[in-house]
Amino acid sequence: MIGRFNVWLSSSSPTPDIPEAMRQAGRAVDAKFDPEEQLFYRFDGDFKLGAPLRGIDVRSPDFSVNRAKHGGLPDFVLIPQWLTSGIAMFEVRAISWSMESEGKVTFSWSVEHVPEEENYHHSEVHTFKAGVKCEKSGQVSQMVKKAFRQAIAERMTVIKVSDYAPL
Repeated sequence: MIGRFNVWLSSSSPTPDIPEAMRQAGRAVDAKFDPEEQLFYRFDGDFKLGAPLRGIDVRSPDFSVNRAKHGGLPDFVLIPQWLTSGIAMFEVRAISWSMESEGKVTFSWSVEHVPEEENYHHSEVHTFKAGVKCEKSGQVSQMVKKAFRQAIAERMTVIKVSDYAPL
């Protein structure tokens, strides 16, 4: 599954062509996500294949993913500029929950398909506070961010290790 675009990914060209399967090419937004649908998350860090991430390695309150539906391959989340990053996979059901903050405010999460011209599979995980989408990080308490990040990280599985090496 992962190695399908290894030749493309190792290209010496500074901006290799985007695979046709990634292009939007007139395809419409697909708002339907099944609970079992796989989502792919890009990360940097030192993790073993098959391991979960750490909460600190998950962005919050919102973050980008790529979806598997419509032929989305895991490698697509790395194209074009994150070729050395790792990939973690999780299912939509992993974000389908809610929690109450210390102030008794309900927070929830959902995924939205937000295709881009060169990445049809691009989607975003959003945080909602009392049913209203949070537009700024300050709208989400540190306790909620930490709990969400840890919970989602434990539900992710590393399917490609990062080649990233800090200087």
